[in-house]
Amino acid sequence: MANALPICNPCHAPQVRETELRRVITCVLDLDEWDNDAVLEQVRTITISPHRQAVVALENGKVHTITLGEEN
Repeated sequence: MANALPICNPCHAPQVRETELRRVITCVLDLDEWDNDAVLEQVRTITISPHRQAVVALENGKVHTITLGEEN
């Protein structure tokens, strides 16, 4: 059995619940519900800052910055 990699959080970003992250991504992609294929095709990166901001970079070059915990 391989050793699991330790969780690394060098920038001290806050923990984000999966449900909150899914809500944000669903909103950014203008989806009615979660779609794994759409997320994999359209999202390049997601970065969470220590100030609870999610920066979502899309494959089309657009970047969305959303403060977590706020309704969007």
